[in-house]
Amino acid sequence: MASAYLENSFGIFSGKYEKYEYGRWAAFLKNEIQFVGWAGLAYLPEFDEIDLGYRFSPKYWGMGFATEASHAILTYGFEKLELIRIIAIAMKENKRL
Repeated sequence: MASAYLENSFGIFSGKYEKYEYGRWAAFLKNEIQFVGWAGLAYLPEFDEIDLGYRFSPKYWGMGFATEASHAILTYGFEKLELIRIIAIAMKENKRL
């Protein structure tokens, strides 16, 4: 299932990366080939903003992956890409199961 998700998502994510020089990255467990989700930056044309976003399998919620990824992504965005502003959007419906 994870490989099908990666295969279907690669074209979407890689196209954005080529256009904006940033994008979403697949996240795997260290020392394993276990896909746990994705995280990264994306340009949102409807807001004219750069968004930090992530999605992780519920099995991996509460383990610090989102925090660790977000910290690395913000550091990359502000220090390497020299972005001025990065937003994040949360939906009210997003709740831990």
